Amino acid sequence: MSEYMPERLEREPKPAEAEHHEHQRAHHEHSGKVESRPNLDKLRHQIAHEARGSKEVSVGEKESPADNQPITVNRDLINSSYHRSLKSVQAKLTGIDRLASKVIHKPTVEQISNVGAQTVARPSGIIGGASGALIGSLALLMMAKHYGLTYNYLMIFLFYTGGFVIGLLIEIIYRLFRPRRQNI
Repeated sequence: MSEYMPERLEREPKPAEAEHHEHQRAHHEHSGKVESRPNLDKLRHQIAHEARGSKEVSVGEKESPADNQPITVNRDLINSSYHRSLKSVQAKLTGIDRLASKVIHKPTVEQISNVGAQTVARPSGIIGGASGALIGSLALLMMAKHYGLTYNYLMIFLFYTGGFVIGLLIEIIYRLFRPRRQNI
C-alpha cells in the first residue's frame, strides 16, 4: 500500500463495511456534499480494486491455530498472578514493612482474615457492643455496690449483645434515611 494512505484504510473492509461506506458515499453525493479532498477518488478506486468479495474469502482463512484456543482463567493463573504481584510489591517495601507483609499474607493468616471479613461483625455493631458492655457493666457495678448485690459477670455478655444489636439498628436506620449523593 502507499505511504499517503491512512492506516484505517489499509485494512481490508468487510462486506458489511463496504456496503455501509458505499451507502454513506451515495448519501453524501445525493445531498450535494461531496468531499473535496484531492486523493479521495484515487483512494476509493484503490480500495475498490484491492477489496475482495465475500465469495473470494473463506471463513477462517486468516486465523491461526493459536487464535482459535480460548484463553481460560483458572485458579492456577489467578494464584500465580496474585503471588507475582505480591512479590513485586514486597520487593519495594522497607525491611519492617516487608516482614509484616510476609506475615500478613501467609495462607493461614489470610484464611482467618477472609473468614472474619465475611461475618456480620460490622464496625457499628462492634462499637455499639463495646459501648453497651462498658456503660451497662459500669451501671451494674454501681448498682451492685450501692444496693449490696453481687456482680453477675454474665451481664457483660448480655450488655455487649444488646449494644451490638443497637449499633446495627442505628446503622440500618442511618443508611435508610440518609440523603443520597448525586454524582455530577
